[in-house]
Amino acid sequence: MTLPHLIPLPLRRFLWALPFVAIGAVRLVYCFHVPLSTTDILRNLGYGKEFWHYGLKIYDLCPEDFSPASYSVLWSAHFYTYPAITLFFFALLAKIWPSIFFGKLVLTVLAALNSLSIYRITNNRWFAWLYWAFPEGIWFGSHEGQFEELAVFWVLMSLLALKKNRPMAYVYLAFAIQTKLFPVFLLPYFIQQTYRSVEKHYAVSLGWFTVGFIPSLLCFMQSQYLTPIFYSGYVPDANAVSWALLEFKLFPLNPFGFMFIHTAVGAAFLGCSFYFMWKSKRMVPYFASMFFVFFVKNNKIAQPWYFILVPSLCLTVEDEKHRRILFYIAIGFGLCSLIRMVYPVRHNNYPEIIYLLYKNMFWIQ
Repeated sequence: MTLPHLIPLPLRRFLWALPFVAIGAVRLVYCFHVPLSTTDILRNLGYGKEFWHYGLKIYDLCPEDFSPASYSVLWSAHFYTYPAITLFFFALLAKIWPSIFFGKLVLTVLAALNSLSIYRITNNRWFAWLYWAFPEGIWFGSHEGQFEELAVFWVLMSLLALKKNRPMAYVYLAFAIQTKLFPVFLLPYFIQQTYRSVEKHYAVSLGWFTVGFIPSLLCFMQSQYLTPIFYSGYVPDANAVSWALLEFKLFPLNPFGFMFIHTAVGAAFLGCSFYFMWKSKRMVPYFASMFFVFFVKNNKIAQPWYFILVPSLCLTVEDEKHRRILFYIAIGFGLCSLIRMVYPVRHNNYPEIIYLLYKNMFWIQ
């Protein structure tokens, strides 16, 4: 009899629940903190608030058009370039309670739901706990208010539905793509799984996938939806997670050694992915997570919080050993955020911006 089986079942459940509660307490405390590195949560909620005045034409407006609102000074001349589901999400939050605290609290609840979904997909409590304790998610989700948890939520919903061979999985995938775009890398895996299923419901799946993009279609019909992304020079060259180890200007306010740690973890992740793909003679299950890491680290603009998506993308790997190794490596992308949590002194936001965020913590002006 192994040691875990000598422990009574109620006590075992308590021991598993205890770290979840402890991490939850840390996340909750962070919800009350002013973001130190980013301002996106206020800008997103500002657009969500203005949505109720301008409707889908919100994509034709810049923050400066909302003056004298507090959020009008944030990226004041840039259009809103996040997809429709993200806009609707923040519009709903702004309607219920327009505050930075509430936005971060909802994102924290989504992180808890995502941890539960990971357990349902893998039947592995350790995976669920690691995701809940993922430093990248704790810092950039609960502290800074980045909305990657919403994208992860739709990714996991789609994988759960696909596991049960439900065509509705394609609607959830469409919603995930309309939250952060990157989940489009899951499409080859979804197509393969549909092909391998007993009931090859291609037409039904395509139909649901199309229906899932109705929000974007409506936005496109009413505004210049997402087109500014393709304007020459519109997207700044600011990839803070690139392979450029000697470009120190890209990492001025990141924790010491950030570029080396992130590059080492990225190289390990891609190296293992290529090796596992070669060993298993299969590419598609590894495609989403592998191509995501490669694409983001070679993209023109990218940020550390994008990597909150990686653990969920690893769940398409069917070999249990390979999936476990890649999942553990993916958690390594959060090491630099762990440094921020322990030593949160250096930050990107100027004192006047921090004061602006402080004023809007519990009600956006």
